[in-house]
Amino acid sequence: MKKIVCLLISCMMSFRAYAGEREVLQQVYTLITDNYIEQTGLSAIFNPAFKALEKVDNNIKVIQEENSVTIYYKGKIHKIYSRPKDEGDAKKWADFTVFMLDEVKKISPILADRDFELIDVMLYHGMQAFDKNSHYYPVLEIGQETEKVQGYASSILEGDILYIRLGTINDYTQESFVKTLKETGEVKGIVLDLRGNKGGYLKQALDIADSFMSEGKMIYTLGKEPGKRKFYRASSGEFYKDVPMVVLADGQTASAAEVVALALKENGRAKIVGAQTYGKGTVQNIYKLENGGYLALTTERFFSSRNVPIEGIGVRPSVCSEVFEESSDIEELLAYPYNFMCQKLSRESPFELDVALHILQKSQK
Repeated sequence: MKKIVCLLISCMMSFRAYAGEREVLQQVYTLITDNYIEQTGLSAIFNPAFKALEKVDNNIKVIQEENSVTIYYKGKIHKIYSRPKDEGDAKKWADFTVFMLDEVKKISPILADRDFELIDVMLYHGMQAFDKNSHYYPVLEIGQETEKVQGYASSILEGDILYIRLGTINDYTQESFVKTLKETGEVKGIVLDLRGNKGGYLKQALDIADSFMSEGKMIYTLGKEPGKRKFYRASSGEFYKDVPMVVLADGQTASAAEVVALALKENGRAKIVGAQTYGKGTVQNIYKLENGGYLALTTERFFSSRNVPIEGIGVRPSVCSEVFEESSDIEELLAYPYNFMCQKLSRESPFELDVALHILQKSQK
């Protein structure tokens, strides 16, 4: 009797895993066809996802052609399969992927033994190859993703300068940021340090920029529908109105951090000191999947209020200080004709802060 019960439980677990694979794949394929920033056929994600199995068993090789997919095993053709013709049919591609998984597991003992993780492997590596800014997070990594990461510091520097360091941009950063602004007394200048900040949440980035603005367009985003722009404008009311401000940025300042720097610079609220920023001008939306994992999918590009794209370019600093030696005279640096392309450097030097403080001191005279 115990053997029968165990067999039934095993069969039920196998069925749920199989059904889950199909559901998750169809969900991912549907999200891509409906929301990805560019119109793309599903073979564009199927191919890198299925080729990821080669990382598990290098005896397997997958070659996709216009109308077929060929599976090689140990250097020999195993079989040629006709693939779905409709590039936008999520259900057919999900069914085809599950069918192909079953086929390769029949010939590869390694894949059969690691059946429990194949979908995670395919989606993780497949999304990386499909779009460098889109990611799949298996359920086992979610705990790491939601850990409280502050990356925040603030202090009052000599001369009554408020210094705020944002190492990342998330809900916790925003909470600490607002608390600092509310509790700090009068200051004569502000330094917002975004060096090395790889970004975070777009909404929180816009809220941070909005804290120092009372009007004006911050950025706009553009998704897959041409001409359909979404504008983000500053709301009324701001902290430290008319107090001079400098943003520190470098070649590692990216994504949401670039939004902050860009909005403050283009609206004349702050000068940027440092280097050309990274140039990650895309927005990723997070979707929870049926298996408990998450998909971060590129859905929009953001542009400056003056229609300047950020993707691959970055934000140009007001003062390109990182190309100068740290022993340089700051007055001579500021007087140097800035008619060159600023490089995407990153040295995290105290020199940039010295330049920022010098600019703030001069603005007070």
